[in-house]
Amino acid sequence: MNVLAIFWFIVYVLNALVPPSLTLNAFSYILWLVTTVYLFKKQVQISFFNFMVIFAYTTTGLSCMVAEYGSYFVETQTLSFLTGATSRNLSLSFFLLYGVYGGFSFIRSYLPTTYPTITTLNRVVGGVVPLLAIFLIAGLFYINLRYGSPNDYNVDRFYYWKNIAPAWGDYLKFNLVQLSFLLGMLYAARPLKWLLLIFILSLVAQVLVGEKFTGIFSAIVFFITPYFVIHSDKFKILSLRNIFICIVVIVLFSIVIYSSYAAIVGQRNATESFVSRIILQSQMWWAVDNISGGSKSIAEIAYSFFGTANEDRYKGIFYLMSNITPPNIFEGYYDKGINFTMASPVNFIYFFGYNLSLLMVIPVGVFCGIMYGMFRIAVINYDYWIILLFVKIHYTIVRILTMGESYAFTDPKFLLLCFVALLYSLFVCLMKRREKVYAL
Repeated sequence: MNVLAIFWFIVYVLNALVPPSLTLNAFSYILWLVTTVYLFKKQVQISFFNFMVIFAYTTTGLSCMVAEYGSYFVETQTLSFLTGATSRNLSLSFFLLYGVYGGFSFIRSYLPTTYPTITTLNRVVGGVVPLLAIFLIAGLFYINLRYGSPNDYNVDRFYYWKNIAPAWGDYLKFNLVQLSFLLGMLYAARPLKWLLLIFILSLVAQVLVGEKFTGIFSAIVFFITPYFVIHSDKFKILSLRNIFICIVVIVLFSIVIYSSYAAIVGQRNATESFVSRIILQSQMWWAVDNISGGSKSIAEIAYSFFGTANEDRYKGIFYLMSNITPPNIFEGYYDKGINFTMASPVNFIYFFGYNLSLLMVIPVGVFCGIMYGMFRIAVINYDYWIILLFVKIHYTIVRILTMGESYAFTDPKFLLLCFVALLYSLFVCLMKRREKVYAL
């Protein structure tokens, strides 16, 4: 990892000193692919915790590289051209993960892997999780039977939850995605077929209420992560079986997404909408990078980066959207609560300037890595109750590293979850009688 860091630092310096070029973009993306293979080959546990982040950086990097040959971003009504945004964003993406690697390795080196667990409480949580999952699945099936799906009305899922189906259904779906991690934990402990059936039904339920990609993908990653954290030696990234599974999953996702677009815009325009969606994946990376310069004022950083502003429009991804989108279009999205995607790590470039961004992304990554180091220990010990907290923390970290929700660092709820999880983990890890299992 340190050798890769040297190459990425060279790329980082070149981005600051030389004019942008398609060659440097291509080299950066190839180096990113090498980094990804290395992570999944040598650092399996940390790679699966960051699976969604790595996938998001990989797809967005490819989209941005293509966009720099010249494309049109429909939502911002912008023509893209060569700026070097691909190379700059990928270099910061690496150093974010390098910070995560540092924090994760620190915890792995200095804290024990096993600790005493509260067996009775874990049995209760382990028994309740499947029942709760069944309840959430039943709720989504009811909504589909009662209100239909977004495709039935030729609308997107945002309009569906706001104007057709009850809003609490979206909350059920949100919690079902996160519950997939605990289902995966139970399956990793005892690979029972009925647990797998519950998980598959959860995916079907999400599709029936209009979920196309993000929720389904997140649920799958959440489900498989515990298994490969616990059995990291069993994962072989370059095996034919894994490559085949990846191809099948990509094809199935493409079919689901294309079918959804066909239902909304018609069969004739579905292909155009599908391709446009792929290009839009890098819209924030390119457009925000294009308007970025030096570091912003301390007041603006506190107000919009750390999110001390009272209204959502002035912080995080909505604030960045307002700077790259025509006002009438932005207001339409904001009123509907719809945001773009992938505001990180370009948010660091916007608020701190590219030259200072490196000093910010590494500490953020280290913090996330420390939390993942604690999360790993909890997973290995099948400590279900504290994993409930860690899943919430994990979801927020993914949002920080992909959607640029850095205001989480000033969110009392997130900070409290981190404090409780860290305090508990440190307490049980540092107990002298590590091998004794206490019961309530």
